[in-house]
Amino acid sequence: MATSQHYKIKVKDLKQPDEFVTTVDRIGEYVANNLAQVIVGAAILIVIVAAIFTYSFYRTHQDRVAADHFYDALTALNSKDYKTAEEGFQALAQSGSGKLSRLAPLYVASAYIADKKPAQARDALETYIADNDHRQFKNLALVQLGVAYED
Repeated sequence: MATSQHYKIKVKDLKQPDEFVTTVDRIGEYVANNLAQVIVGAAILIVIVAAIFTYSFYRTHQDRVAADHFYDALTALNSKDYKTAEEGFQALAQSGSGKLSRLAPLYVASAYIADKKPAQARDALETYIADNDHRQFKNLALVQLGVAYED
């Protein structure tokens, strides 16, 4: 048969402050004694958080603008408006940073190939392949280079 133990609570135990209460009291005392330092620290923290938020917003905005330009150029390419597509992809490749601007030279070459300009496509692809920053799409560039040489 299971026995249950009864714990006796002493008056001394009831009068002792709780750990949470003592921690809150210590924090309150520290803030009261060092109010100027706490205010300066909070202001610095707010400035840092605002700077991080602003930078994040700026990068997101840049990515959205690049995506809009890429979409416009891709729409022009699909509409067989090769000159507009070439200009759009070239502008994106020269101006931006990020994945879409690194991918734009491949689409410039695609526009050249579609516009029956294989020599320009070949030159653009050879430059793209020579650049070591474009390792992710190197195989695609080599395939397009083969198409440019065929044409």
